[in-house]
Amino acid sequence: GIACVLTAPHPSGGTASLVVIDRDGGQKNVLLTEEGNVHDPAWSPDGSTIAFIRSEGDKAFVHLVPALGGQERKLCDLTGPAALDLVWSPDGNYLAVSDIAEQGSKARAIILISASDGTRRQLTEPLAEAYGDFVPAFSPDSRSIAFRRDTAVASDVYRVEISTRETMIVGRESVLIQGLIWPT
Repeated sequence: GIACVLTAPHPSGGTASLVVIDRDGGQKNVLLTEEGNVHDPAWSPDGSTIAFIRSEGDKAFVHLVPALGGQERKLCDLTGPAALDLVWSPDGNYLAVSDIAEQGSKARAIILISASDGTRRQLTEPLAEAYGDFVPAFSPDSRSIAFRRDTAVASDVYRVEISTRETMIVGRESVLIQGLIWPT
């Protein structure tokens, strides 16, 4: 069975391609061969689709491609060229990404994206003194997202309720937090 997906140098010398490697490491399936910066691949919960970010110049987009190969399709545009941390909700209805906040600041916000039609909704409002919000992690019931908010002096862990956008701090840390996970 399929085990992992990664981005790799493009075989023809371009910047990146998307490669699926099976569980035993023997079979490799190159899903994308177009040039462009491809990063942050994420499996859908049912394993049928891979979402990823494609950056081209000063623009970035979320794309979907069937995990076993097929035509990719653009799901939505992103605000900034350096969007990152793309993840699926456990129910498969949404993706979340850290992208430039839509109000025009340079800070990043957590953006919720409908997996069916690409509709975007900004969930978090980064503080004026913050670098922004990163590393979204959906709760097992897909109702809230934990994320890291970076300032000049700390990284704090917050949680935002998707339905209400209510945001609360859940932990203060003095070190850079690299990842967040929920217990299942």
